[in-house]
Amino acid sequence: MMHASDFEFRNRWWLFGVIFGVAFALFTFDHMPVGARIADRLVSFAAWPEPLALRVVFGTAALIMIAAALVRVWGQHILAAT
Repeated sequence: MMHASDFEFRNRWWLFGVIFGVAFALFTFDHMPVGARIADRLVSFAAWPEPLALRVVFGTAALIMIAAALVRVWGQHILAAT
């Protein structure tokens, strides 16, 4: 199991702040979220209705998040069993 170094543990607030700060600062350059941009591509290339394209994109993202959570829980279970 990976452990955070002493520097990472003591400065985690700043590290998370920088990550979120950079992410939100990028909205000054591009005002459209990536999911909406992908949905727009589906509307133009596949001729899907916009509500359907948005539901497909965000539904896919939700399924990826569920799969990631399941892998993490499975990994914790395997780690606890050893």
